[in-house]
Amino acid sequence: MTIKPHLSREAVEQATAEIFLMPFFPGSDIESRAMVMRYFFDICHTDEQVLWLGKRYVTLFSKWAGLRELRAVACSKFKPRDGIEVYSDTYIDGIPSERPEAPLQLGPMNEESRKLLAGLMKSTEFPK
Repeated sequence: MTIKPHLSREAVEQATAEIFLMPFFPGSDIESRAMVMRYFFDICHTDEQVLWLGKRYVTLFSKWAGLRELRAVACSKFKPRDGIEVYSDTYIDGIPSERPEAPLQLGPMNEESRKLLAGLMKSTEFPK
């Protein structure tokens, strides 16, 4: 016997409402909303995943990008409930990380590296 994870209707409706307000969302009827809601139920295991997915999708896309991209965003974070995994057609190199990139930290330089850097600095002309 398979136990279905519990998703609250409220969480699914909230995430759907966020996406529903995006430019170029196809349709303003109940069937369009129902399709997106069904997708959330197919993909997500928990309310937290549903709410994260709705927010993350509207952060990544300025307009409706389709159900495949919705699934691709989910797949970047967790395994979909129905097991169907896809990649983004928009973000070819993968969905961008949620974490801001840390500045490059250079470790201590050895003598050879210092000489190489000094030589590069002398040979490079910087704009005035």
